[in-house]
Amino acid sequence: MDHARKRTRQRRLLKLLEANPLMNDEELARSLSVSVSTVRLDRALLNVPELRERMREMAEKASGPLAGMNRGSLFGELLGLEPGQWGLSLFSPDSDMIATEEGTIGGHYLYTQAATLALASILGGSGSIESARVRFLRPVFPLERCIARSKVGVHKNGRTVVSIRIRIMDEDIFIGRFIVAAASDAQN
Repeated sequence: MDHARKRTRQRRLLKLLEANPLMNDEELARSLSVSVSTVRLDRALLNVPELRERMREMAEKASGPLAGMNRGSLFGELLGLEPGQWGLSLFSPDSDMIATEEGTIGGHYLYTQAATLALASILGGSGSIESARVRFLRPVFPLERCIARSKVGVHKNGRTVVSIRIRIMDEDIFIGRFIVAAASDAQN
């Protein structure tokens, strides 16, 4: 019985890290309702590196596909990219970005993170946003780590649908669907 529960917890740990590879051991422990030492033991048994090593590996993987793309055109830190399939970026707003009296970050920062990741995710990284449907699910505060994940979908008539989810820990805060026109269509 205990062994089955351990395997289930380890599967949940892997799913959490797949959804948000930047979760630290404390966040994982909270999500799994276990101690930090249990998370560290499970990571060791599953050969999952610590956060710093995961970030380094993601940065190394991301540097190749971006060689032809201007890094200045991406808002946030690119963590992973498989052009034509998916992308992953991190944005940590600071107190200079506060836009409301409540101390929340302006929504335009999340939109920009999502839109630039959508553009980076299509093959070649060039094109323009033709239309977007977005939902802001909750406000963001300074120093919260916003992880955006893109998924490239249908490609038809020179246009590509890119879905974006931005999460903080295991909570969705932004969902968007972008229609990206290829560079040649964008100029016409």
